[in-house]
Amino acid sequence: MAITTNCRTITLTTDFGTDDEYVAVMKGVILSRLSPPATVQLIDICHTIPAQDIHCASWLLARACRYFPKGTVHVAVIDPGVGSDRRVIAITNQQHIFIGPDNGVFTRILQSASPRTDPVRVYQVTNKKLFLPQISTTFHGRDIMAPVAAALASGTPLSMVGSEIELSSCTILPLPQKELRADSAVGEIVHIDRFGNLCTNLTADDVQPLQDKGSLKIHLGNTTINGLSGSYSAAPEGNVLAHFDSHFHLEIAVNGGSARKLLSANTGDTIYVSLSDLK
Repeated sequence: MAITTNCRTITLTTDFGTDDEYVAVMKGVILSRLSPPATVQLIDICHTIPAQDIHCASWLLARACRYFPKGTVHVAVIDPGVGSDRRVIAITNQQHIFIGPDNGVFTRILQSASPRTDPVRVYQVTNKKLFLPQISTTFHGRDIMAPVAAALASGTPLSMVGSEIELSSCTILPLPQKELRADSAVGEIVHIDRFGNLCTNLTADDVQPLQDKGSLKIHLGNTTINGLSGSYSAAPEGNVLAHFDSHFHLEIAVNGGSARKLLSANTGDTIYVSLSDLK
């Protein structure tokens, strides 16, 4: 079913930062291209994605988008291939619409969708009538994605952006793997937030079966954490702890400090959860 309501929320996720005019210009294009009586709320998800870090953008967008109302248009511009032959795509999962480059930024959105309950349709954005009159080779966020988002918020059917394409043709990034065993779980750090908290790809559903069997030990490099904490303050100030974050993923943190700095940790580092000490 096409989403055609005339009142929308549009979110923006970019690696542009806020030192330059890029984000403001995209907002200006959206607002100036709306067709009355359409109204829109512009929401910033994040503009401090590390430069060209598509994996980080995919992670943050997937965590954030589920909390927005049905019909929200999410624009993601992390686009190191801008100006090349990479495609611009628009995706609907019958709840939200996503617009951005076909470079893997929507990997987690596409892989989390259920074909039965949350079917996905993908369109290649090619309708130049929706674009700005002049298209640069360096700023498709302004020239293509922002005006297309405005058109959709104004009631343009998604099918008007271009031809439907096969989901299987979209770029999918390789995601960090995890290994779940009867007595252990192995994952890795997939994101580090601005507080230095280490977010992992192990979920509460992965770890809870182990916790039901006995006391846990969480191993990261040479550091071993005994059991899970219920909050940051459950550990003494300055101490390392493990708990489930607000998205119910296993997280390594330091009460009042940075786990990244204290443990010299990086994305890709292995997390090992076990029922006993490593031998």
